Parts: sequence; structure tokens; C-alpha cells
Amino acid sequence: MKSLKFILLSLLFISISIEKSSAQGSAIELLRAGQSDANKLVSAYMKPLTDGFAVSMSNGWFNTAKPHGLGGFDITSTFNFVEIGSSMKTFDGSAIGLNTDLDKPRLIIGNPNGGSLAQTVYGANQQDQTKVNVIQNIFDDDTTISNFSLPTGLGLQYGIGLVNVQAAIGLGLGTEVMIRVTPSIKTGDFTFNMFGFGVKHSLSHWIWKGKEKPPIDLSLVFGYNTLEGNYNLNGAYLAPDSAYAGALPLADYKNSQKMNFTGKGLMYGIVVSRKISFLTIYGGATYVANSVEMKMAGIYPMTFLETDVNSANFGHKIIVNMQDPVLLKSELDFMKFTGGLRLKLGLFTVSGEYNYGKINTISAGIGLNIQSLKPFKI
Repeated sequence: MKSLKFILLSLLFISISIEKSSAQGSAIELLRAGQSDANKLVSAYMKPLTDGFAVSMSNGWFNTAKPHGLGGFDITSTFNFVEIGSSMKTFDGSAIGLNTDLDKPRLIIGNPNGGSLAQTVYGANQQDQTKVNVIQNIFDDDTTISNFSLPTGLGLQYGIGLVNVQAAIGLGLGTEVMIRVTPSIKTGDFTFNMFGFGVKHSLSHWIWKGKEKPPIDLSLVFGYNTLEGNYNLNGAYLAPDSAYAGALPLADYKNSQKMNFTGKGLMYGIVVSRKISFLTIYGGATYVANSVEMKMAGIYPMTFLETDVNSANFGHKIIVNMQDPVLLKSELDFMKFTGGLRLKLGLFTVSGEYNYGKINTISAGIGLNIQSLKPFKI
């Protein structure tokens, strides 16, 4: 149960990060920029986090190249941490394609130190935040219709990736199957479920057939998994600035606003390992194709000035309600190289590995492991 709670915590780190920074300007406040620019700002702020989730989906499939013997099995939890590079800590607000059309609301971004550099979710936890003015042209005069502060970062050294929990069982003939299953879980405002499957097959079985013990274990490995979660914003929901024209009842915003989170990951490649007593040294070269999608669903109120001279509200602030304003995707295809160590202490294993790829990760695993109920000989 503790593992499942940790899965929920890591999956919903997006929501936690928003709540943690809300006292200084919630990430949800970025929606006040208007739908197009808000999507770009939220994407720039959150993308390092979703990228970390995406890359960590492919971790934890193996900690040895040797498949279980017939009936052997293990249940292993793998905890993933993301190396935060300098490029993941900040973004340039002037380089993300914000609107420049004078006939539409525009954003003026101002960093306390000058320029338009802003923190991502993994950036510094600054006391002085980057400010944003929403400008609208009224009768050839730029008028500030709204303003907000960009959220600061969390100031972390390492980001949190997904927790992967899986079971594997040996089928004999140098083959084992792996399953990742988490039934639908609901805890408060959080829901989550995950499913995945994989296969490991020994090449050593064919290369050194007839030998009692091969010099190394060498296997092909394949894994595929999906996940889905959502978080109802409720207390963190975005309400209208005021009861301007167009505003809906507060319950309409509170009950509809939520974050949907989906992902899928594919991994295949080759694994090699060598066991020396209770220590296993392993490595892998795998191709990874992972994607994560975050959607801010629901109705979100935006404040604008009414510029239609035929409107009874001309020159006054109005509420424009946006539906499902933000869609953020992280799609990563890359080669990943893994190196790690595993200790087998009786029925239990403890492992640690470093994964080098487009984004580097560090993983630690703990599991219950029975290598074989009926030993299989090559």
C-alpha cells in the first residue's frame, strides 16, 4: 500500500508543484494570459516535469539479463529520480511564440533582473518573481487589463520520476514475462491506474547451449506500459476576478476543473549481466519511445476588456470562459544506456542504476525474488 501511495504522489507531482507555489502565484494563474499564450506558458513551465515522467516510464524493466527459471518470480518496485540539467531550469518568455498581434491581448514579461527569463517547475525558488502584464489595445492605446506573477520553481536538485511496480514470472526455456498492473485507485481528489507487459528472452540459451554455465547472461528485452490519472482541482481551482459580465456560478468552475494525465511507453533492446556470488553487474542498450500528455480540462474564466462598440459592456471588463485551455505533450524517442548493480540478499534484492539518454535518470529498486522453483539448465 505504501508503494501505491508513492506512485500517486509521483504521478501527481504536477498538481503538488502547483499547490506548493500557489502562495507566490499559482501555475493556474498562467491561464489569465488567454488560451493561446497560456498554453505556451504552461507548457514552458511544466515540460521539464512531464519530460521526466515520460523518460522514467521505461525504467525498471530489468536488473539482470538472466530470466527466471520455470516458476521463478519477483515483485519489484523501482523509484526514479531525474537529473535536472541547466536547460530544464529556465525558459525565455520571448522565445516561446507569444502573441504579438496588436488587435489581440499581449503579454509583457519582466524579470526582476531584466529580460524575459523565467523559471520552470524545476527552476530556482525565487523570492522576486517574474511579472506579467496582459496588455490590450484600446483606441490605439495599450491598456493593462490584468497582471500576475509567473510561479517560481521548486529549487530541487533531482526531479521525481514515476514509481514502477511490476511482477515477473519464468516460463522456462530462457523466457520470462513481466506485468505492471495497478487497478483503478481513488484517494481524495486523485485517481490513477497503470497497465503494462514485457518479455525477456535469453540469447545465452542459444549461444552457449550445452554449457552448464555461460560466461555472461545475454537477453533480449521488450516492455510496453500505459498509465492514466487525474486530479480534481477543487480548492486550487481558478475563479473569476470578480462578478463581471459572463461569469458563471463558482460551482461550474470548481466542479469542472481538473488535470488529466496519460502516458504510454515502449522499450526494447539487449541486456547483459554477470553474477559474482550475491552481486550482479548489469547493463543495457535499449530504444525508448515514450509519451506523456497533460490536459487542463474544464471551464476556466479569463478577464478581458470588451472592445465591441455595439456591446452594452463596451469598455468594461468581461469574463470569457475557456474550455480545456491547456494541452501539454512530451514525446521522447531515444537510445538509452543503462549500467547498474544488484545485490541478492536471501529472498530480497536491492538494485541501483544510472540511465544515460536524452534525459538522465537514477533508479533504485527493491524486490522479493525467487529465481526458480524448478531450476532450468541451458
